[in-house]
Amino acid sequence: MNINKILYPILLLLVVLSSCDYESPLDKEQYKKTLYLIGASSNLVTKELAYSSEVQEGFITVGVSGSLLIDGNVDVTLESHNSVIDWYNKKFKFLATDIKYQGLAASAFEVPSYTTTLKAGETYARVPFKVKTEGLECDSLYAITFKIASSESHKASSSAGYEINQKDSALIVSFNLVNKYSGNYIFKALRHELDSNDEIVASTSITIVRTLKATEENAVRFYNEQQAETTANIKKHAVVLKVDAGNNVSISAWEDFDLIDGTCTYNQNSKVFNVDYKYTADGKTYQMVGTFTYQDEDAGSN
Repeated sequence: MNINKILYPILLLLVVLSSCDYESPLDKEQYKKTLYLIGASSNLVTKELAYSSEVQEGFITVGVSGSLLIDGNVDVTLESHNSVIDWYNKKFKFLATDIKYQGLAASAFEVPSYTTTLKAGETYARVPFKVKTEGLECDSLYAITFKIASSESHKASSSAGYEINQKDSALIVSFNLVNKYSGNYIFKALRHELDSNDEIVASTSITIVRTLKATEENAVRFYNEQQAETTANIKKHAVVLKVDAGNNVSISAWEDFDLIDGTCTYNQNSKVFNVDYKYTADGKTYQMVGTFTYQDEDAGSN
């Protein structure tokens, strides 16, 4: 048999197949395109905002799922949805001692526009908001809410919007209020027990990581000694350091802490508070002398 008679049809078939356009399955959308809010899968996101007399700004993010980028602009309209706060509190904040989330007063925040545009070729779009943080209570859990209401596509082929992912369409936004003094510190100190003549009768060394919590623009609060940093301990064991415009620091009690007197200095270059204060606890008088040294979160990231 002539081998050419066998090879020729095979070669001809290969030429025909190679001339055909090949369309990869990946060239088509593999999933249903849906709109969602980043963080809504866990219902709650916390944004860090500074205590300030100036309005603070933040944003949330709208996303679109799918294996391919969108080929036309999509306008997404949101709305407030405060009922989700009640739902969240009932599900996760059900104990009598739990601090509940509360809707931030309308006078304390602004959403310039509840409509944003997902641009063709992009996956995310931001929705900015503004918050007045001055005067907010440091131990309250304030929140604003968002929910995707509708969308409109600007593709030439269709004006219909994308489907909304109902499970990820509502979001609670809460705030971690900070200032330039708040954060984690290493507290190293000597606690002296004093007699009636203020003479030292015993001393105890303390080294512990402490979180200094912002209470206003220029003040922070810490827990005395090695008391657990819990809500239950705030009233009886918390101390406040307040820095004025001249970098002078005053020390005062938070609610029922039995402070006698004290002094404090602050080195803004090294971010160190030097404290020296006297107080009473369980019928005894103590003097605490020590330093709070700020722990830079980026120091060990290299």
